Amino acid sequence: MCVTALMWAVTDAIAKELGQSYSNIQVLWGRFFFNALIVIVLLAPRLRSTLHTAAPGLQLLRTALLLTTIGLIFLSLRSLPLITATAVFFMAPLFVSILAVPLLGERVGVRRLIGVALGFVGALVVIRPGTSMMQTAALLPLAAALSSALYQLATRKVSFVDGAMTSLLYATLGGAIVTTALLPLHWTTPDTLGWVGL
Repeated sequence: MCVTALMWAVTDAIAKELGQSYSNIQVLWGRFFFNALIVIVLLAPRLRSTLHTAAPGLQLLRTALLLTTIGLIFLSLRSLPLITATAVFFMAPLFVSILAVPLLGERVGVRRLIGVALGFVGALVVIRPGTSMMQTAALLPLAAALSSALYQLATRKVSFVDGAMTSLLYATLGGAIVTTALLPLHWTTPDTLGWVGL
């Protein structure tokens, strides 16, 4: 989990750097396209069987939610400090706790509700409603947190019928297909080192 969190932070830092020179779609494309290539290579021997899903609609919804989440985060990084965007995005677990009750029928205890309330207060401290910080850009990571929460809940639901590799394949491949289709309208030829964030 710690390595995953570190990789997310590095990805966001690179996206913030690339976002200064390239469109959001192009940066998203790089993230999904190369991710999909790695996943396809790793799953090549069992690609056909991994593509089989018992819940195609739910897999497409997950893909759309993941693409929305990352797109909003990358977009917010164009005008917000990385630490601010990340702090606001940490509202996602709070949204998961709240939405798990009506969407998954899970029970939330008093301690968790107190934790959600404290987390919400912490997010308000970071967002500071009523100040100059509270601008449209500050709402982007908040929307991304909500989208991420829905993505996590959809992942939980689809896990009962599909394996983890199937979900991973659909999310990465779907994102790559959508961003590749949009790429010609947003392409900027990269500098040799600029594309890798150096």
